[in-house]
Amino acid sequence: MYIAGQAVSGVGLGAVYAAAFAYIQVLAAPGRLPSAVATFAAVSGASSVLFTLGGGVLAGVDWRAAFLLVPTLSALGALAVLVLLPTVAPQGIDRRDVIGQILLASGMIVFLYGVSQLATSLTAPLTWIVIGVGILLLALTAWSQTRVRHPFFPIALFRRPLFLAALCAGFVFNFGVAASFLQLTNLWQYVLGLAPSAVALWQLPITVTSIGGAVLLGRLMTRGMSPRTSLLLSGVLTAAGFTAAALARGVDNPLVFVPAGVLIALGVTAAALPYGTLILSEAPADFYGPVTSSRTTFGQLFYSMGTALSTVVVTQLTIGGIVSRLRAEGSGEADVSAALTAVGVYAKDGTHPSDAVFAAAEAAYRDAFGTLMVGLAVACLLVGVLGAWLAARGARAAASA
Repeated sequence: MYIAGQAVSGVGLGAVYAAAFAYIQVLAAPGRLPSAVATFAAVSGASSVLFTLGGGVLAGVDWRAAFLLVPTLSALGALAVLVLLPTVAPQGIDRRDVIGQILLASGMIVFLYGVSQLATSLTAPLTWIVIGVGILLLALTAWSQTRVRHPFFPIALFRRPLFLAALCAGFVFNFGVAASFLQLTNLWQYVLGLAPSAVALWQLPITVTSIGGAVLLGRLMTRGMSPRTSLLLSGVLTAAGFTAAALARGVDNPLVFVPAGVLIALGVTAAALPYGTLILSEAPADFYGPVTSSRTTFGQLFYSMGTALSTVVVTQLTIGGIVSRLRAEGSGEADVSAALTAVGVYAKDGTHPSDAVFAAAEAAYRDAFGTLMVGLAVACLLVGVLGAWLAARGARAAASA
């Protein structure tokens, strides 16, 4: 029932987010697209503050109560759409490749499911078969778009440097947000023992920073800061933030992690703006809807990968760390197996294992967290630099044309 509800709301929220993003170019004043995208990002950040604080408080009472926020605000949003937004004529109403769309959705679902199973085992053949099938379905999607009469997506965009730069920005933004938010909150809850409401309060400085950063960076881009500069800035700031989080992993005070979260928030915000502006500027008129909606599709893919892969890394490294520590202390295989089971029970319902097992698990988890943060720093820096290079290349090509 829970998964069915999430699926239904996912379809609705995906449609709302894609349509809201497509409206930016309709409503933005001439020459003010970066500022409009920044406003969109700032409002999204403010909404996340509302959801985080309200959801954290409600979850402290009953986790089911937290889910009342979405239907309540969605009902208000539906009324606001009817009152405030202009009617826009549909574009590209020809029949699109339905089979290709099914292949794309199936490929994403199968691929992400396979990635999520890596948390259980890195060597299970079935897991890698599922991942391979997902990649094959995605490849078939791309191939089919070059063969059908009415493709649903202009696959030639993947040869345009500016569109590829947008995808690099989307990776830094969505992957970075997913991994940092999930792993910071997990550390605060499981290791530091904070309640959900306290975690929401400690997230507040980070989300407020993203709002202010979006407004500031939007103004800078409107005044001439290039997507190349913004992408470089995003790579450097996110790398610095993840590195700071790795260095703070052994501290018990959540305040120490706030500067790291602030740097990450500024970095991912610097990526969010070129992510939006480049996709809007690269969208052909006859494919405006599918291309602008692809921001949500790629974003969900990167976000889900950030959630799944960061969980896989922390889980596997923590298990390995617990095993190695207990064996070094002379524990036998039966004791190690029992300890891993006890740690799993603690993660599920909070039943505290023995002090020795908890100490080993805590030390292993902190080390796994630190390793993950360093890996994320390297990945975001490399992708940010790659995106900046692609943006510069695309800008030169546009100037030459």
